[in-house]
Amino acid sequence: MNYNIEHFASNTLSSHGNTEETMHFAPHLHNHYELNLFISGDISFFIDGELFKPTKGDLFLINSTRIHGPKILSKSSYERAIIHFSSKLIQLIPQESLDLLKIFETKNMIHLNQAETQTFIQITDKLQNLEEINQELFGKNILMQVYLIEILILINQTATNCNLDESFLTNDELSPIVSQIIHLIQENLDQTLSLNTIEKKLNMNKHYLNRLFKAELGISIYQFIQLNKISLAKKLLYQGISVTEVCEQLAYKDYSTFARAFKRVTELSPTNYVKSML
Repeated sequence: MNYNIEHFASNTLSSHGNTEETMHFAPHLHNHYELNLFISGDISFFIDGELFKPTKGDLFLINSTRIHGPKILSKSSYERAIIHFSSKLIQLIPQESLDLLKIFETKNMIHLNQAETQTFIQITDKLQNLEEINQELFGKNILMQVYLIEILILINQTATNCNLDESFLTNDELSPIVSQIIHLIQENLDQTLSLNTIEKKLNMNKHYLNRLFKAELGISIYQFIQLNKISLAKKLLYQGISVTEVCEQLAYKDYSTFARAFKRVTELSPTNYVKSML
């Protein structure tokens, strides 16, 4: 079963490009942090149940537990600059510098002005050029760290003075029923959830609900339930809650069921995921 999970082998993966065709999107998550800068185009951006209508300079901040994805609405060229990076790339920086990542827990978007947008694009291009060098370049990893730190400092400085007008935030492109399903799932992750339980709570045919949901979001209700449960599981494990307790809090019937669902999404068992954070 395809969950549209993205995992990256390298410590960074940067891109600056255009898409010139209409594409359906599916919400997904991955194990890296992501910086996703909107430059131009006609899109909506989905994060954890909400749709944002971005303008040039809007930068989406995505950690490893945020379910997200763009939806391209027309054939207008969609230009963006994206940086995926692993926290391992900055582990050698003094401990207090890890505060640079806290913004990913408190905000999911900030706005960059014209100069800041240009700086972000330039650094993205520099990172992309470094990644494309096959041979070992002297100082390559240090340069990548420097560029990443520069970006993170820029973001944190911008966020301090960033007052977003939330009028751009809209769920208008999601039908009321789909929005209701999303809310129902996100508010009941501590319960046993299935297509049957959604059907009973909404008193509507489950097959109709699933078709409508998949047509609008690109994944089934069951897949969305599992993505949200595993996203929350990752947060709880990061907080130091035991694997057994997380399994119980998320209403999995037994550890084996939880472990299979967790591995299907993250490609790691819950125990190995905890070890990877050490």
